[in-house]
Amino acid sequence: GLTITGGVERCVLEDVGELVSAGHDVEVWHRPAPTGRPDDGRAPFDRLGVRLRPARDYSFSVRTAPRDLLRFVGEGLRLRRSRPDVLWLNRPEFLPWGRVVSFVSGVPLAVHLHHAPNYRRLGPFAGGRTRFFAVSTAMARAWTAAGAPADRIDAVPNGVDTSAFPLATPASTRRARAALGIDD
Repeated sequence: GLTITGGVERCVLEDVGELVSAGHDVEVWHRPAPTGRPDDGRAPFDRLGVRLRPARDYSFSVRTAPRDLLRFVGEGLRLRRSRPDVLWLNRPEFLPWGRVVSFVSGVPLAVHLHHAPNYRRLGPFAGGRTRFFAVSTAMARAWTAAGAPADRIDAVPNGVDTSAFPLATPASTRRARAALGIDD
């Protein structure tokens, strides 16, 4: 869903906001929220003027691979009609979906690596016109160990909005300690 329930959703909204402010035309494909109202979380994207497209099921299993791949081909054909320059996959656990959709649509894939690999062997899902962006060199090494090509991974640390998270001062540290009941 679009509702901010954690860091990944916040990352998507903040990155989309930066892309829009830089003049990019952005379309966000998302799954419907598993709970709540269908429009929950939509307002900030509407304010940015971003087109929202409901995506279908991203799940993949070896047992259901033929059916899953067929479903992903359909999504690739839908994406081709949108004519994007790049497909940014913010959830690396959906890499099988992203690779098939990228291949069918002819759109390069960028994969944001926030966490440890979801797969022991990436094999065919790491190739093609795919670039990986890891939040740290340690994360880049972990994905390389799982099969992502090292020459296709760039480490790009998470940014910090210093206006929202200013550096601590001695006074703010004292206030925080007092509020939390922590001795100096």
